[in-house]
Amino acid sequence: MRREARDSHDGFLDARSERAVAALAHGQEGVVSSAQLRAADVTQDAVESRVRSGRWYRRHRGVYSLGPPRETWPARLWAALLACGGPAAAVFSHRTAGALWHLCAAPTRIDVITLGESRSTRAIHIHRGRLEPHEITHDRDHGLPVTTPMRAILDTAAATRDAHKTERLVHRAAELHLLDASLVPPGRRGSARVRAAMATLPHDQPRITRSQLEERFLEFLHDHELPLPLTNHPVNGHVVDASCRTPG
Repeated sequence: MRREARDSHDGFLDARSERAVAALAHGQEGVVSSAQLRAADVTQDAVESRVRSGRWYRRHRGVYSLGPPRETWPARLWAALLACGGPAAAVFSHRTAGALWHLCAAPTRIDVITLGESRSTRAIHIHRGRLEPHEITHDRDHGLPVTTPMRAILDTAAATRDAHKTERLVHRAAELHLLDASLVPPGRRGSARVRAAMATLPHDQPRITRSQLEERFLEFLHDHELPLPLTNHPVNGHVVDASCRTPG
């Protein structure tokens, strides 16, 4: 009772709890979840006291940042993952998974597949769906749970009618040696669009892009129905950002 009264009054944490929370936050880009705090014997009164004092910040429901929230891509990912129940309950998917595999730009809203009770928010898009064990892995940069490249491509293709976006995912996957036609089963949602995009590869070599600016340039040309150039292509002994074949 004495300890709980101190927690409620001034947000006191004993040394063991302080160390446990700091270690968790260090490995999770500065964020921790309510469940993790409870496991570290941190009372809700202590949490609320630190939020009121400005030492901690509420990032999502049940997710707190120890100090001002970081707006980096890894920090956003960790906050979203913890808001959806953590690595055991959620997996990054769709365009978020595509971004983790370097197939596309990071989306504004983070995509997550979960079978839990999480709901979509302005920052997190919850998708419901069953994942086979072989469709779940961890990304190379952060070690976070993510769908495989081909599952990410299929999910994204199923969610958009923009053939250009699907083609760019497929071309980028081919460039990075992540494309596997055997993992595009007939009849699955998104499969027809992915196969149509793959059919362009023999006639139109993968366009290598080295920045999101180059990707936006290709999208601009496509949207205005202009010919797409080869990118980062050798011309007269030099590699140029973009080159177009002249008629004749």
